[in-house]
Parts: sequence; C-alpha cells; structure tokens
Amino acid sequence: MNMMLIGEAGNLGTWAAPYLHPHNHLRALDLQRSCAKSVGGSIVDPGALKHALKRVDTLINSISMKWNLIYPESSRPHITI
Repeated sequence: MNMMLIGEAGNLGTWAAPYLHPHNHLRALDLQRSCAKSVGGSIVDPGALKHALKRVDTLINSISMKWNLIYPESSRPHITI
C-alpha cells in the first residue's frame, strides 16, 4: 500500500514510521526531511500537499496545529485532490 505520513519527523511520526515502513511503501511530508523518501513541504502549502499526495492510498496525519493561528476562518485553504 502507498502511504503518506504527515509529520514523520515529529514525536508520533518518529515512533510510527518504523512500524509502517516494513509493510508498506511509505513516504513522508514534513518541514524537516528525515529520510530518503521524505517530501519537504508543509500541509499549509496547497501545491506541496497536492504533489505529495499523488499515488497515495492512505494518509496518516501525525501532526497537530491550531489552524486558527495560521489561517483566519475566512482565508483557510480549500484543497481538492
């Protein structure tokens, strides 16, 4: 299965990646590239997110953030994949 792990360099992502990798084709999206299959980028960048999710069957989001601090309600991005 083609999996995307968002936040692979964080606490939960670093714990989960070794368990997911042996059984799946695992790629990661993070601000910090932590492995060869990492895609550098941010989930708040619609272009980077759309590119990272090509040919992905399963998405695992291991980050938490306060969207209202990044985007006011009226300007949150709408992403269609």
